[in-house]
Amino acid sequence: MEPQYDSSLKHGPLSPLIRDLRNRYDRLEHELYEMYEERLGSLQEVSAALGTGHPGEKR
Repeated sequence: MEPQYDSSLKHGPLSPLIRDLRNRYDRLEHELYEMYEERLGSLQEVSAALGTGHPGEKR
């Protein structure tokens, strides 16, 4: 969900700072998602090798 900013923040003196912070947040979010995907893939490989099914799967 996109945060709602006061219009003075979008066009005021803090606008470049807010844009920079938003870009940094988006990059970090993307990196964390990639790390999660890698870890999940590794867990699934280990589970398959051990024959235990998918991570979190109840027996």
